[in-house]
This record gives sequence, C-alpha cells and structure tokens, in this order.
Amino acid sequence: MNVYKFRAECMADLERLSEILPAQYLIMPVKARTKLPDIVVHINTEFSICQVRAAMLMLIDGHVMAETLNYKDRYTGERMSTEEWIESVQMKPRWLQR
Repeated sequence: MNVYKFRAECMADLERLSEILPAQYLIMPVKARTKLPDIVVHINTEFSICQVRAAMLMLIDGHVMAETLNYKDRYTGERMSTEEWIESVQMKPRWLQR
C-alpha cells in the first residue's frame, strides 16, 4: 500500500477525487495560516503516485491537489511546477535530464 499526502482547496475537491479514485482517505486538521478552507489529506492506495496525480489533473480545480501531492515523508504542502514535482518524486525522465 502506498501512502501519499496532499492539500486540497476544499472538501468538494476531495469528494470529486474520491468518486474516481478508490482509496482510504484521512483528513488531517490544519492549523489555519489563512482564512482559506484548505484541507490536508493522507491517502492510502495501491495506485502509483503518477496514477494518483493523473486522476487529480482530470478534475476541474484538481490542480492544487496535483501540485502538492507527494510521498507522506516528503510532503511540504507547497505547490510545485510539473518539473519540480518530477524532481521531488525522483522520476526524472531522460528528456528532462540536463
């Protein structure tokens, strides 16, 4: 079982994800840094991190989930560009290597 962590802008985003991606979701309490309704979620799933991210990107407004998704022990909550995300999960394809 793979354990990942991500941030969602609101509960509705998580609900849409759970409709297309079967997994165990655990919503973590967040210390409010802002007045935004963000939530932090742990996900336990058999899907790879790339499969989870692909599902997130299929959703309207799923970009924050996709941009913050990482392995639980590497999660920062910060949004990352696609290149930063690939670097973070150490999956650099040959065409991105410099």
